[in-house]
Amino acid sequence: EVAGGHKRASFMLAVPLSYTNGEGQRVPDPTYVPVVAWRAIAKQCEDLHRGDTVQVDGRLKTWKSTDGKHHWDVEARLFQVLDKAAAEPQAAAV
Repeated sequence: EVAGGHKRASFMLAVPLSYTNGEGQRVPDPTYVPVVAWRAIAKQCEDLHRGDTVQVDGRLKTWKSTDGKHHWDVEARLFQVLDKAAAEPQAAAV
C-alpha cells in the first residue's frame, strides 16, 4: 500500500518474441515490460506467479527521475489472468 491506503502492484510482463537468425533458426528474444497496477487491479495481481499467462490493457507512462534518467511503464487499466502456471513442487522434508 502507498500513502492514502491505495494498493499498488508492480511486475515485469514477459512478451515472448523471437526472430530468425542467419541460419534460419528461430531464436527466442523475449521483451520485458514493467507494469504498474492500482487499487482493485492491484488486488487481482496479489497471487500472480512466474509463468502465469495474463492479459493487460493499459497506457504507457513516462517520467524523469530526480537524477535525470527517463523511465517508463504500463499502467494497467484492465487485467485478466488467462492461465495459471503449474505449481512448483515443494521440497520434501528430510
